[in-house]
Formats: sequence, structure tokens, C-alpha cells
Amino acid sequence: MIRKGTIACLLLCCAALLYGCGKKETGEIVVIEGQTSDEPEKNNTEDEIFAVEDPETKPGTILGEETVVLMRGETFEEVLYTRVQVVEEASVAYDPELFSMEIDGDGISFLDLRSSRSRVSIWEEQGDSTEALADSFVYKSNEECTVEDVTIGEGEYPATWVSYSEGTGEDEKTCDLYILRYNERLYVVRLDCTVGLYEEVGEEQQMILSTLRFDEG
Repeated sequence: MIRKGTIACLLLCCAALLYGCGKKETGEIVVIEGQTSDEPEKNNTEDEIFAVEDPETKPGTILGEETVVLMRGETFEEVLYTRVQVVEEASVAYDPELFSMEIDGDGISFLDLRSSRSRVSIWEEQGDSTEALADSFVYKSNEECTVEDVTIGEGEYPATWVSYSEGTGEDEKTCDLYILRYNERLYVVRLDCTVGLYEEVGEEQQMILSTLRFDEG
């Protein structure tokens, strides 16, 4: 169910962004106000209206729109985010002007329109624990990794953060994986971004992560 966003809630998003996701420095981007609607917009399709009313929506279902006011430097900008179901229990919001959505197997990816190698992917994973799954990702990466306990999303959900770089030169990219457990299920959010575009793209990826919301009902 979509609920009305409040300044306090969005400040929590910012806190999650700074603590759980702010391990790399990017250009300043701060959410200072956001608003969602409990009622479907008049121009919503029948499928979208049904999605708002039905708690058991499928991944990729549009749940509504959220107006977010961003502060970039000394200027303010209103951005319309689209909230979508990403896994059985969770949703995120994203800027459709910057990302396209793609259903990929059992998960969803948001592809940055500026670079095909920059994306945010979310899926459910099998495993015994977040720690064991993090160890598995570290082993498979074959790279030097940073591993930390952080919090992410609107609810400041505990997660294990695994970060590493791969490739060289123009092909070098950063990989950030956030592994968390909710209702006895394991989920992974992966942020991939080319190093050269990180200053431009990284903050928008982190904004998607900061909007992660699990259905507490």
C-alpha cells in the first residue's frame, strides 16, 4: 500500500543514504520533501489502479508516483519518481527520465539511459545467511573487497555491504552489493557503475536504493 510521504520519513531516507550508501563521495543531492498519493491518478490505467488496490502485485507493477524535491548545490528541483514493485515484499521509486526498467528473471533492473554498463538490480537470493552470501560474492568476485554492516532504504534495514572494482581503464566499474534479510528471505541490491560516470550517475543510483520499502503489512 502506498502511504503519504512525510519530511520525517524522507529524512530517514537521507540518513540511510549517508550512512548505508554514502561510502563513496558524489555530488550533493539531498531529498528535502516528498509526497505520495493514496489515490490513483485520474490518468492511471486500469492495471495501475488495480495494482494500487491489490497487495499481491507482481514485480514490475506500477504502484504510483511520488513528487520529490531535490537540492542540487544551491538550487531546488522537483522530480517525479515512479514507484514499482521489485520483489514480492518490496518496492522502490526511480526517475523514469534517467532509468528504464527491465524485468530480468526473478528480479528487476533499472538501466541508466546514459550508460548501458550502469544499472541497479534487485532480486531474491537463496542462502543460509547474509554473512554466508556476502562471503560467496567476495569469493566469486576474485577482487579485493570492502565488507561492512550498514543500513539501507526507508526503513533503515540492516544489510551487509560488499564493494569492489573490476576491469581497467575505460572499462573499470564499481560494484556495490547490499545483502539483507526480511521475513526470513534474502534479497540483494546490486549497483554497477562505470568509474568515469560515477560522479554523474552514482547519486541517482543511491537515490533508488534509499527509496527501498518493504511491505510491513
